[in-house]
Amino acid sequence: MQKPISLSCFLFFFFVYFIPRQSFSCPKDQREFLLEFKKLLTHNIKNHSTQIALGELKTWRPNSDCCKWKLVRCNTRSPSKEVTDLNLNGLVLSGSVCSTLLRPVLRVSSLMRLDVSSNFIQGEIPGDGFGNLTRLISLDMGGNSFNGTIRPELFSIKTLQHLDLSMNAIGGTLSCDIKELKNLEELFLDENLI
Repeated sequence: MQKPISLSCFLFFFFVYFIPRQSFSCPKDQREFLLEFKKLLTHNIKNHSTQIALGELKTWRPNSDCCKWKLVRCNTRSPSKEVTDLNLNGLVLSGSVCSTLLRPVLRVSSLMRLDVSSNFIQGEIPGDGFGNLTRLISLDMGGNSFNGTIRPELFSIKTLQHLDLSMNAIGGTLSCDIKELKNLEELFLDENLI
């Protein structure tokens, strides 16, 4: 009688402590970053005459799996289910939002594709977050109102293959540091002041 109980206890502790648990949800910190982005965006509506496509963000709720949210894709093959793709194109329908709104999104270090095009984003490109995006392959920031110059931090993304900064108000001269983007296949800078 003792053996079945001992074996049951052993198996229970073995599975609890030694078998890695799979995550069925995106990482908590990434969900928090995305919710912070949503909060900043919706706060912007209350203070300005900005209109956004709120329906696209209805699924973005606390205590829910961000891998199931609209506009978000995760790596389903990975046990950690990290966010790899954000398609935030055209969320802002009219008005304008400040470029600092992107800071929480730039903390999602597992991103491979980020599209924030056509959102009436104004201000300088927030370069301080791009150092985190070491896996980024595609970045689309076209069709906004970014100004200033192209931040040197963008040139540190060694994996970048597609970069679209077209239809903004970016000025200055194109830095020689662009040669650091060894994997770059497509670069769109038309309709700027470069």
